[in-house]
Amino acid sequence: MLESDIAITAAGQTVYELIRVGAPFIAIQVIDNQLYITKGLVKYKLVDKIIDWDAPDFKEELLEQMGKINKFENRLRLNEEYCSFIDGLGAKRIVSELLKDVKTCDI
Repeated sequence: MLESDIAITAAGQTVYELIRVGAPFIAIQVIDNQLYITKGLVKYKLVDKIIDWDAPDFKEELLEQMGKINKFENRLRLNEEYCSFIDGLGAKRIVSELLKDVKTCDI
């Protein structure tokens, strides 16, 4: 992922990894349970459009998105947006919250 210029991926958990490393991608919804992820990607403008794998015009939509993401300035913009969207500190925040009320024993 770190060395990829562009990724084409199912719209599952992998998109979060791609966002974290700043790799521009085209997301394809391949199953219904990806709907919430795809809605979030569009809501936060992390992708222009989600392609449904069984859409009658799938090929045309994929080619359209490839044309957009193929432009260097678009990939650069996406990289900058992605890198500022997920900071990689989520696990640290969770641990901090879990330990917030933990009392230590004096020995």
